[in-house]
Amino acid sequence: LDRAERLLYLVPFLRMVTGVWFHPLGADPASIRVGASEVLEAESVTVEEVTIALAGIGREGPVRLLRCRSRGHQGQLALVLNDAGIPVRWHEAFGHDVYVALPLKAKLSCGVGVSHRFEVQSGRTHLVDPEKNAQKMDEVADLLEGLVEGLLSRGRTVTPSELLRRFWAVWKWNETDSECEYLAKALARTLAQMAERKRIVPTLDPDSPAKLGDTLCFYFNQIPDAFRDALVDARVRIGVIDRPPQAIGRSDVVEAGFAAAYARGCAYADR
Repeated sequence: LDRAERLLYLVPFLRMVTGVWFHPLGADPASIRVGASEVLEAESVTVEEVTIALAGIGREGPVRLLRCRSRGHQGQLALVLNDAGIPVRWHEAFGHDVYVALPLKAKLSCGVGVSHRFEVQSGRTHLVDPEKNAQKMDEVADLLEGLVEGLLSRGRTVTPSELLRRFWAVWKWNETDSECEYLAKALARTLAQMAERKRIVPTLDPDSPAKLGDTLCFYFNQIPDAFRDALVDARVRIGVIDRPPQAIGRSDVVEAGFAAAYARGCAYADR
């Protein structure tokens, strides 16, 4: 059964595979069925929700992921979703996160899974010199915008700000190996740029995410939430250099967790 469960690692980016059956001698059969439903179709990308149903395998319940694929090249980018449709880190479901259709041993380890026709070494387990894959890695990073649009457009069980708070919590930048460093930096850079252009910044207003390039945003650190909320409810005016004092509302205050995640991503991307 342990070997059967590893079959799960093969299928997240195989678009033409709908089922895998495994019947070892002297044991019950195991199977994996894969279904995909379209969430968003744009000019350049298609976003699908993929459900991988397991039978006869120790893992309980289906595995769900949100997969964004390009319509102009073979790049794909995906997030794992929990039962409530909220993003969780890729390695909660899969043992590999870099694919050329099938998994490689390279470690991206920043919270998502990727696939492209990367150039690989002769053993087909590792990438060649990252410079030879730079264009394809940039193409994968460019899919991040479509992936987030798909995440926000699908049915959800939590508010937009809560969903985005959990999305930002997925990312980490301290375990990537040298083969994938260029790709991880491209993802971090794209993520930071999106926060300045798109309303993907979680705020205290559950239904009103912000974008950092649109208005002045604030966050509070190392003070009790009750005190922070009292300041916001009182519409306290805060001034910064070269700007007049501004009465802060709930849609002007970003989550401290987001602020920390954004700062880590910017530092990793050298922004």
